[in-house]
Amino acid sequence: MIELDSAEAGSPERAGGPAPDPRPEARWRRIEAKLEAAAYWLMHQGGLARTTTDGRSAWVVRYVRRGTGDRPAHASIFICRGDCPELLERVRARLAALRSEGAWVGRLGALARLAGRVERSVRVPAGRRDGEGRPVR
Repeated sequence: MIELDSAEAGSPERAGGPAPDPRPEARWRRIEAKLEAAAYWLMHQGGLARTTTDGRSAWVVRYVRRGTGDRPAHASIFICRGDCPELLERVRARLAALRSEGAWVGRLGALARLAGRVERSVRVPAGRRDGEGRPVR
């Protein structure tokens, strides 16, 4: 079962009504805002999936919200019904950018440890100096 956020659950397209918005830019801004709201989770997991609801195909971003309560919660962001190649390409690109950001944040700890090792390796005790005041190794 697909869990839609509260804004999508009662939307007209869910009830078989008209398309959400004929203007792709406006639709993209709404989707992008939802992706940004879920960026913390999407940096490390989740993805674009094609599903079928009410006998029609639809595209959603699925992910798991962890740390928001006692149990992990599955969540979905509705993208579009049927084929919408421009929106799908934008979503794929944004998910790739989020993963890239997440990978960089994950490497930050390793970089800090490396900096500490380098700093310790070049540190010279204060009392060891040559006749001209330069540190002696």
